[in-house]
Amino acid sequence: MQEASRQLFELADAEYAEEERVAALAEDVQEGIPPSPQRIILPTEPVDPPPAGVSQSPRGLPVRLHDSIVCQCHEIDWLTPLKNGGDFVYNYTDGTPSIQCIPIVGHGMPCGDRVNLGHITSEQAIAICRYYRWDDPNTKMPRDLIDFIRKWDRENPYDSRFDINHPDHYLNHYQSLQELIDHLQDPSLHNFTPIQGTTDVFQAQADINEIEALKQASLESQQT
Repeated sequence: MQEASRQLFELADAEYAEEERVAALAEDVQEGIPPSPQRIILPTEPVDPPPAGVSQSPRGLPVRLHDSIVCQCHEIDWLTPLKNGGDFVYNYTDGTPSIQCIPIVGHGMPCGDRVNLGHITSEQAIAICRYYRWDDPNTKMPRDLIDFIRKWDRENPYDSRFDINHPDHYLNHYQSLQELIDHLQDPSLHNFTPIQGTTDVFQAQADINEIEALKQASLESQQT
C-alpha cells in the first residue's frame, strides 16, 4: 500500500514538473526564442565551451568563430506549419523533412538545434543568426510564423486555412495572418465573411478533390 502511494506521489511530481517545463517553454517563445523543428526545447549550454569568438576545427586547432560557425537557418522553410494544416513539423526549402536535432545529409542544421545540442551557446547563436531573436526589428523569421505561434489559438490539430492545397488557405484571401486575425475580430474590415476553416482533414481532402475535378472538367471542356 505504501509502495503504491509512493508511486502515485512520484507520478504527480513528474506531471507537475512537466507542466512547469511546458510553461517555461511557452515563456521562452514569448521572449523570442524560436523553436527547433518539431518541438520547442530550452537552450542548453555546451560542456566546456570554447572561449568567446573561438571554436575548434575538426583537428582540434582553434579557429575564429566567424570562420567555423555559419547560420544555416535559411535552409529551413519556416512557414511549413502554415502550409501543412498547422502541424508543427518543418521542411527544408527543397521539401526534405527536417528532423529535430538530427543532421540531414546535404543540409545544414538550424541554430536552434545546435544550441539545443550544445554545439554552440545562445550568445553565439544571437551573434550569427538573424532568425534567433524575434524581437529584433531585422529578424528574418517570417512574421506570419511568429504571429501563428504567439497569437493563433490552435484548438485543433488541422485547419484548412493553413493547408496550401485547400482553397481556404489564408493567403488566397488575406495578405498576412495578422490581416486574417484582424478580420476575425472585426468582420466589418472586409466586405466578405471571414473564413472559418475546416478542421476535419477528411472533409478538407474531399473539398480538394472536388475542386480538382471541377478544374479537370473545365480543361476538358476547353479542349473540345
